[in-house]
Amino acid sequence: MPRREDPEITIRDALIVTSWPGASAERVEELITDPLEKVIIQIAEIDTVKSKSMVGLSIIQVTAGDKIINTDQVWDDVRAKVGSIQSMLPPGALRSVVNSDFGDVFEIVLALYQTPNTETKEFITQYTPRELEVIAERVEEEIELI
Repeated sequence: MPRREDPEITIRDALIVTSWPGASAERVEELITDPLEKVIIQIAEIDTVKSKSMVGLSIIQVTAGDKIINTDQVWDDVRAKVGSIQSMLPPGALRSVVNSDFGDVFEIVLALYQTPNTETKEFITQYTPRELEVIAERVEEEIELI
């Protein structure tokens, strides 16, 4: 983990969303999702492409490789490829939107430890390392729900 006050976190995912109101999931898959996937996988920096076609909507999740540092260039390439195929999409399909901006990401580091009572210098309850680990996992689960 980078040791900065506010470490920079690179998000290597983007979503390509295309709406085609009224079309069946099968037609969306055949005429929107498949052609978009074919041009996207031509980009060498792309690691994985996952898609979901549903009634009137195509959602494609694209993940850049772990070794990619400048993801802006990759997303520009994705936008260019997606833009190049827009004229081939069926009539009534809306322009595809490439969303690579998922907002700011913040990191919080929490430490869990035990200290003795300040007056008696003894622990009220002495936890084992495994018990502290269980407590930390419970705290993590609760924080993830927020």
